[in-house]
Amino acid sequence: MPQISKRFVKPAVKEKIDNLFIECIAECRNQNEAANFINVLLTKTEKTVIAKRVAIALMLTKGYTATDIDEKLKVSLATVYTVKYWLEEKGSEINAILTKIAKRDQRQELDNQEFQREADSLFPPPPGTNWRNYRRFQNEKILKTSAPF
Repeated sequence: MPQISKRFVKPAVKEKIDNLFIECIAECRNQNEAANFINVLLTKTEKTVIAKRVAIALMLTKGYTATDIDEKLKVSLATVYTVKYWLEEKGSEINAILTKIAKRDQRQELDNQEFQREADSLFPPPPGTNWRNYRRFQNEKILKTSAPF
């Protein structure tokens, strides 16, 4: 786990460092540039920790329970509740972004399901097929291709 130096940094310097980091992220013009910046700057562990926190926040926004999040992302319940607290106390801007992403994901999921149903309905099953099992198989296939959270 990355460590923070125990040596004291003046508040003005700390503020300037924080602003520099935010400015660097804001200067990224596209997703590839942002990914390159993050890959160069952060270690694999740091990226995983931050990505999991964002995923926890998104899943909370989508209405998943803490135990569901714990099982899917392999994080502790304490981490889930910490992120939940952050969102409730100081996450209004983050909530707006996550809500937009959740709505986009929901639209994509509905579009994918509709496309899959249309594609499956183009060709009927072979003669003698059990329709009940066939439809169940189609629905299971749709669930398998859906987003993990």
